[in-house]
Amino acid sequence: MITEVVLAVEDLVPVAPPGSKGLLMLAQYGKWLAYLVALCGIVYGGGRFAVEKWSGGACESPKVVAASIIGGIIVAVSTTLLNTVVSAV
Repeated sequence: MITEVVLAVEDLVPVAPPGSKGLLMLAQYGKWLAYLVALCGIVYGGGRFAVEKWSGGACESPKVVAASIIGGIIVAVSTTLLNTVVSAV
């Protein structure tokens, strides 16, 4: 009896609420913007690293590059969650 109830719950299919298309499109634009910001951060950190190495200043730019890479990884992982939500539509 309990096994039949548990198996019946597995047949549920997620459905997005009505009017959620605009919100999903906004989330996709946000994802694209986050990728762009992470890429710009990596390029900026690399350029700053070169200038610091050339001028002999303090080397703080690896922190910028590392933070940009970590941010990009977080965005990439969250993309899986967003794609799961979008595929439910």
